[in-house]
Amino acid sequence: MFEDDADFKEWLHTSNTALGGAAPIDWMSSSIGREQLLDLLVSIEYGMYS
Repeated sequence: MFEDDADFKEWLHTSNTALGGAAPIDWMSSSIGREQLLDLLVSIEYGMYS
């Protein structure tokens, strides 16, 4: 889904509308947050969220 590590790192540190404007990295400190990120990534992969 990401072209390379740099694209993924940029995504991790960029605010995201699906996360209420927070950066994905901010959600990684809890298990619930990581679950939400996984759901978001699956949605992106299958084109359900842009």
